[in-house]
Amino acid sequence: MRFGPGAAFLLGCVVSGCLAENPSGDEGSDTDPGSDTTSTPQVDNMIGCPAGESCWVVLVAQSLDDRVEVFGGLAGDTPSYRGGIDLDLKPGTELGPLDEPFGMALSDNGLHVVTGHYPTRELGAMLTFPRAFFDDRAAALVPVGSFFVGGAFSEGVVETRFDELEPIFTMPQVLEGKVLVSVFANDLFTGEEGWTTPGKLAIVDANNPADFALAELSGLTGGDCLGASQMVLLEDEQTAAVACDGNEAIAFLDLGDLSGSPADAAAGISGTLCDLPFQNNRRTRYLAHDGAGGVLVGIGPTPLNDVAAQLYNVTPGSCQFVPVEEIAMSDGQLGEVVRFDDTHWLLAQGAIAPDGERGVKVIATTGICNTLPGLDEAWDTEGNILSPYALAVAPDGEHLAIGAAPSSVGSSGNGIYGKLLWATLSGVEDPCTMTAKAVDLGDGSAGSAPAPLTVDTSTWRRGPNVVVVAQVEGGA
Repeated sequence: MRFGPGAAFLLGCVVSGCLAENPSGDEGSDTDPGSDTTSTPQVDNMIGCPAGESCWVVLVAQSLDDRVEVFGGLAGDTPSYRGGIDLDLKPGTELGPLDEPFGMALSDNGLHVVTGHYPTRELGAMLTFPRAFFDDRAAALVPVGSFFVGGAFSEGVVETRFDELEPIFTMPQVLEGKVLVSVFANDLFTGEEGWTTPGKLAIVDANNPADFALAELSGLTGGDCLGASQMVLLEDEQTAAVACDGNEAIAFLDLGDLSGSPADAAAGISGTLCDLPFQNNRRTRYLAHDGAGGVLVGIGPTPLNDVAAQLYNVTPGSCQFVPVEEIAMSDGQLGEVVRFDDTHWLLAQGAIAPDGERGVKVIATTGICNTLPGLDEAWDTEGNILSPYALAVAPDGEHLAIGAAPSSVGSSGNGIYGKLLWATLSGVEDPCTMTAKAVDLGDGSAGSAPAPLTVDTSTWRRGPNVVVVAQVEGGA
């Protein structure tokens, strides 16, 4: 199998084009028995990429509902539901705003998922699901009891025990066979004034996840990175930028040589800390590279205040920060910001108040140029107001996956209706005037995931917090 932009992901049945042991006969086949022509053969497993075809895989971490959902299909088509993995590793014991799955990365070895608060918030871990795990599994939700019983994992699933407080974000790219995970290292359930511990960077051997090492994000030139959050790779593929939420700063890390052991790689990490204007009780969690050696980063309010958010462009070396745009009257956290093309970015902006401003902002080098049209109706479902949070641009640059979460999350009722939106973009030649047409991949229609039902917690979507889109190519 060959891999397109975004990630490398190898699954046995994708390579061989094999069918499940009990395929569904002719159901769903487009073959006409009376014709000499046949359609593309179907692959009845969790990815479903036929041999010789280019496909998209969309992964969504439903963080509050302990589940990873899988969507896929031929590149260019709307992805269809392929099942998921139940990750309720501690049923009924975790009531906080983040439970099991969050950051994800794909490698030749399989799917790596940071498990947030498993086994405890203080002893976070990562699970690796090998490529064989997905073989011969039909499009259905894999129950947690099929690979995790009595505290032990099976089916080839490997647990990496960091034994660190709040390892959350994962770099989606796997570099030199290494998975990189940022460790927040502070208690998310306390106020920001208590986030005084430097974060860490976990470096994991993707092919042997039991082998990992930690690099302290302290003693950097300029200071310590407190509360390490999202991490992005810059265009030189040698520098990573980390958002430091505890002290409103950006750590630019020289990754050095990652080809050796995790311990050697961790010992070679160095970097510079660039402070942003300190503003207490703001969130500094999401950033994107700017294509010129720096980053675009948002500083947003928490749900407890209604101050304006601010976008900055930050460059290392001089640590110069340039205000890009003030986002007035925002009463909720800013979500992800992602690079769209050489001169444009997309920003997920949410709100707590029903009449607050929400949407996907299009950002040019001169500031916000538009709110992506065509998505307004998507934010109102069953009387519940949603806010966009997670963003992932498809490899063709003409589609966008959006994780939208309820602005006010409850344990029942309307608070369960989050969405994974798949938006087709028109007019991408000028992103400031492009438009979107979105479908909900979880509304219960043909090809979509089951719609959320109050009586069935396995269908709830209260926190689609991380979305990964990758391209794979099936091969004989």
